[in-house]
Amino acid sequence: MKTKMKVILSGGLAAVCACLLTVSAVIATAESSDVQDRLPDFSTLKKSDLTLKEIASPEYTGDKNVEIYEDQDQNEFIFDGEGNVVGFLKSKHTMNYNEHQAKMKKAQAVSQAQIEQKAQEFLENAGVDTNQYELTDHTDSEDMQAHVLTYYHFVNGYKTSDFVMLFLDKMGAVTSYAAPNKGAFDGVTIPSIDETSCQDRLQQQIQEKYGDEASYQITEKILVKEQETFSFAYSVAVSLPDGTTNADMYQIPIGETK
Repeated sequence: MKTKMKVILSGGLAAVCACLLTVSAVIATAESSDVQDRLPDFSTLKKSDLTLKEIASPEYTGDKNVEIYEDQDQNEFIFDGEGNVVGFLKSKHTMNYNEHQAKMKKAQAVSQAQIEQKAQEFLENAGVDTNQYELTDHTDSEDMQAHVLTYYHFVNGYKTSDFVMLFLDKMGAVTSYAAPNKGAFDGVTIPSIDETSCQDRLQQQIQEKYGDEASYQITEKILVKEQETFSFAYSVAVSLPDGTTNADMYQIPIGETK
């Protein structure tokens, strides 16, 4: 999971969203759904109705302007430089762990289909066109007492770095949301891709690092857009002559936007 997150969460804004998602995983084990019912309508959400909590440091956001606001319930909302909400973190100020555990034991089980329906309703409220994304993973984590849903936008059959990730608690309340690269591929022409050339360069870099006797398997490939350039982000499992296997990542440039 950690390896995959490094690939898909490229860019400073994504790092901020990833941080909030990590915090949410902890919150999901000790919080209730009560505040979720009071969430505002994202379509009418305005900075003027919220309180500025912090402006994320360039150390974490790179060249992107990211502001974090909170509402009266202390839910947090991440705004990008264009004023779009690209992240959300449910308030930490609800009931304590013991109260939550007692409520969870009494709560009726929520099916996977119901969780996915609640996630879709949240995304639509957050202004995400769900027809443009494909649900690629739904993990029911007992350790975190949470459902983790990941959606990707595909272009020309390629999974892209435009993704959406949601955490929902066991009762179906969203505890965090991140879409740091939302719309990154809208209206963009993808350059001609020579996959053979990309994989030859990938193999060359792997052999330069591990030697000619190493073999590898591509476990994930994501089309990434950063400013005006494209690349493939590869996650690979490298098998070494001594029988060990290393997880590694490589980014191979493709071309510029047109």
